[in-house]
Amino acid sequence: MINKILVPAIAKSAELQQIWKEHYYTQEMFYCQGGEYYHPLSINENNDYGQYAYAVIDNDKIIGYISYYWNCNSRSVTRFMIISFDKGNPNFGIALHMLKKEIISRNPHRIEWRMVGGNPVEEFYDKIIKQYNGRKILLRDGTIDKTGHYLNDYIYEIIMEDNNEKYGSSI
Repeated sequence: MINKILVPAIAKSAELQQIWKEHYYTQEMFYCQGGEYYHPLSINENNDYGQYAYAVIDNDKIIGYISYYWNCNSRSVTRFMIISFDKGNPNFGIALHMLKKEIISRNPHRIEWRMVGGNPVEEFYDKIIKQYNGRKILLRDGTIDKTGHYLNDYIYEIIMEDNNEKYGSSI
């Protein structure tokens, strides 16, 4: 367990799965899952695939979910899934900062994630790639919403190279 804010998702699996279902068909779930398809929350019990999944906790209440995949062979971090169930709760931001520190401590070579256009976190993501000299790749009309409008998708990419020395101690 990292602390009392980030708890391994497996320890809160039943609660998380129920909250997840309650958020189906919401705009937050659309952004989280990248489209109008909804999957049950899948938490790997044995971490065979390199998934690190956390429940974000505030006063014993689940306020969010964060997961990513770590490939130790390529030293890459991918497939982020981030959703807040309690908008505006500062502990969710603290959890994201802690996760950023955890990821940097792995000494990754490459970090990648996707985002559906219109997601309110776009400005935050843009700041992260600017900090690490990353790039944002536009995929035009990559997603369609429930009203039939096409939205752009974005791929964010950071190649750390010497950035671990440059930024590792400042996080």
